[in-house]
Amino acid sequence: MALSVPLPAYLQLFRHWPGNCLLLLPDAEFTIVDNTNGHVAVSRKSRDAVVGRPLFEAFPATDLAQSEVLRASLEHVRDQLQPHTMPRIRYDLELPAEQGGGFEELYWQATHFPILDDAGQLQFILQQTEDVTTQHQAERRAAQLQAELAATQEHAHFLLEALPVMIWTTRPDGAADYQNPLWLAFTGRTLREARDWGWLDDIHPDDRPHVQQAWQQALADGGLYEVEYRLHRHDGQYRWILVRGVPRRDAAGAITGWIGTGTDIHEQKQVQQQLEAKDQQLQRILQHLPAIVNTMEGPEHRYTYLSPQIRQLIGDRAQVGDRVVDAQPEIVEQGFLGILDNVYRTGTPFSAFEQRVDILHPQTQQLETHYFNFSYQVLPEEEHQPETRGLLSFAIDVTEQVVARQRADALATEVRRRDERLRRMTEALPAISFICAPTGELEYVSPQWYQVTGQPADADANAVWPTLIHPEDGVLAREFFRTRLLGSTPWEYEYRLRRHDGQYRWHLCRAVPELSDDGKPVRWFGTLVDNHAQKELQNELVRSERHFRFLAESVPQIIWTATPDGRVEYFNQRLLEATGLRPEDCLGSSAWGALLHPDDLQRSFATWQQAYQTGTRYEIEYRFVARTGGFRWFLGRAEPLHDETGAVVRWFGSCTDIHDVKQTQEELLLRNTQLTQTNQDLDNFVYTASHDLKQPVDNMAGIFAELARSARFTDPAAHRLVTMFEGALQQIHTTIRDLSAVVQVQRQHEQLVPELVELRPFAEEAIRSVQLRTDDTVAHFELDFAAVPALLFVRPNLQSIFYNLLSNALKYAHPERRPVVRLATEWAGATPVLVVQDNGLGIDLERHGPELFQMFRRFHTHVDGSGIGLYLVNRIVQQLGGQLEVVSVVGEGTTFRLHLPEVVVPEPSKSIVDYGHGDGI
Repeated sequence: MALSVPLPAYLQLFRHWPGNCLLLLPDAEFTIVDNTNGHVAVSRKSRDAVVGRPLFEAFPATDLAQSEVLRASLEHVRDQLQPHTMPRIRYDLELPAEQGGGFEELYWQATHFPILDDAGQLQFILQQTEDVTTQHQAERRAAQLQAELAATQEHAHFLLEALPVMIWTTRPDGAADYQNPLWLAFTGRTLREARDWGWLDDIHPDDRPHVQQAWQQALADGGLYEVEYRLHRHDGQYRWILVRGVPRRDAAGAITGWIGTGTDIHEQKQVQQQLEAKDQQLQRILQHLPAIVNTMEGPEHRYTYLSPQIRQLIGDRAQVGDRVVDAQPEIVEQGFLGILDNVYRTGTPFSAFEQRVDILHPQTQQLETHYFNFSYQVLPEEEHQPETRGLLSFAIDVTEQVVARQRADALATEVRRRDERLRRMTEALPAISFICAPTGELEYVSPQWYQVTGQPADADANAVWPTLIHPEDGVLAREFFRTRLLGSTPWEYEYRLRRHDGQYRWHLCRAVPELSDDGKPVRWFGTLVDNHAQKELQNELVRSERHFRFLAESVPQIIWTATPDGRVEYFNQRLLEATGLRPEDCLGSSAWGALLHPDDLQRSFATWQQAYQTGTRYEIEYRFVARTGGFRWFLGRAEPLHDETGAVVRWFGSCTDIHDVKQTQEELLLRNTQLTQTNQDLDNFVYTASHDLKQPVDNMAGIFAELARSARFTDPAAHRLVTMFEGALQQIHTTIRDLSAVVQVQRQHEQLVPELVELRPFAEEAIRSVQLRTDDTVAHFELDFAAVPALLFVRPNLQSIFYNLLSNALKYAHPERRPVVRLATEWAGATPVLVVQDNGLGIDLERHGPELFQMFRRFHTHVDGSGIGLYLVNRIVQQLGGQLEVVSVVGEGTTFRLHLPEVVVPEPSKSIVDYGHGDGI
């Protein structure tokens, strides 16, 4: 026999239904039929004011776009006859006049359900809505504070994480029948492979037993399924995911299937594993809990209904029929029983916002603090049954929101503390710090500026600073600043600034931008460092190099220089005149092999080894190949240059043609005494030529400099010859610089202590440096350092590796496509590997492979270069006991893999950030 319930009773039940519900007609205006008491409370309007009116007339929208989201959701339900949950929207509600009028900013989450009649026709639309303004504001406030914290840390690093959600369903027996595309993309499987029990194959072997146990337990008791385990991703990595599942039931309560989600919690899990011992209880408290609904009858408040959620919260202490005072004595002590009595007696509803409630934990028997938004309201008694008068309790656990706000307050305090620390640190640096707008107007300048310039503390730095720049540097400096401040890349510039004592000193100015979301500069952060001594030393070095080259090319002997291990880096032009061989063809460790007579090679090598091992003077007679054919005798001498520690930093040598002397010696053996004296005289002459002619040659250099300054050349070819001479000087300077870099690599490897280098910020800085030097703006860089996020490395050597490989990738880019450069780390067994890959011109390894890492070897001549970069990179890798592997296809690109077996990779820690995969620049 069917139970007949009068319509008013259903209407009364609907109005007292816990939650914020609105019943609408599916007409064009979505006319309001009725709403629950909860909806009346949150909507700020009485039921009479809205029932019978169109939805958007009763609740006018202040934002048309947001109202269209709501309308689209309703139209979807009306057209598709399917429930629809719309995204969170802002929908402001009008305030009553007694509250000042106007509109209150509110945010809502709503789900619309179709209500069909027996014929399957749409009769009503039920809107179930929730006011999420507090949650939205807390999230927005937390995001704002997080952004402020990031800004204090040099405004250089912005963190954005998106946690994907994967969905799955199974049949009642637990066999999988569906995984959404996000899950399949994660595992790299097809739906066919994942069906039935194939999904178990993707679970880490160590996690599989407890996952199967939890799944079988859920299948057996039909309860909530929740488990964390490591899932095999398509790239081979196992990542932690959180899987939740609930059963779907039919009207009879039988399970018809399971539906669940998977969320990537790998990063959170890593932190959780480190803090698991002290954080497990806190995580349980902060888990999101659904609403709690209870009903009570009579003045003693005996439970007539307990939702499952309250049982999860307090265990089995409360049963239907129990009094509140008996089941939860702790809330009685907190005054809630008096509130219940008052609501029951007066009929006046009671509501509380973020009310603290201390609840006795069912296992520990200790009080735990929670926060709830809740309400108590009277349930009218049934007709002629006054004993059925009771109370409805509706509560939502907002503990996470309150805790999040408390954390936000703590974060704000931390922002202020770090800002103060940053200010103090900036003012303690031995450099001038400044902040300026893109227009060049200074927003901040550190006290060091006033100390250096001698300006009073109240001086207007914007007005004074330009007047302190050297007159010769002012125009160029102002133009440089004007153009670069409007750009978006870091820059540096040298100019002379007048000090407090009137002296102009060289300063190096560097600045990095803070960019807006559209890539425009918001402000610049910079430093100004006195580099006067360095600049003067650099200028003196250039002058010294010029004088040395002039001296070396002026003497009648073959002059050469070599690195500490004997690799020749320079020959003067006398080599060409004597042997017919070009100096540039005779450089490196094998230089002497092309010059010496075969019978002199072994003896020459032994003599050199003795000098090299002892760091003493080198002298030998040997035969050089002659320009006119045959061989000629030369006297070779070399002196080592030592540093302050006694180590050899360079060899300076000369080769004097003594062939005629040797011939005379053979012809006049009988005149031994005279020949001995002649040879002694000749030795003295050679020694004088190589060591005692410095002053006359210096005089010659001075005369030449005066001649170059005062003479006037009328020959039409003079300018071309001077240009050629300057080009030769520049080539010699470049060669000295590159070979000095080779020497410096070895010294850095031996003298500098490796430090922990986080690869992503280091790589980003290297990219900016290369782009700044090459004026590149189109290249795309992909960074993936997830496998090895940091290395222990000598920082200058790592800078050399990045700079040489990145600059080569841009210099030798393919002209028909955009340069794409990938920097990544990976493992080859137990060895970390640094990978640099480009899509440039490529190298013909079959042709150039044997000479790929030789000094001064170049394989593309359409752009300038020295041929030293790959040699330096290979040398650094070899110093570490590693191997440089090259794979290249002409026209497609080149991949360098640097195997670094002796590099110690540190254990993960809070100071090392896992930057994820495939980030692009």
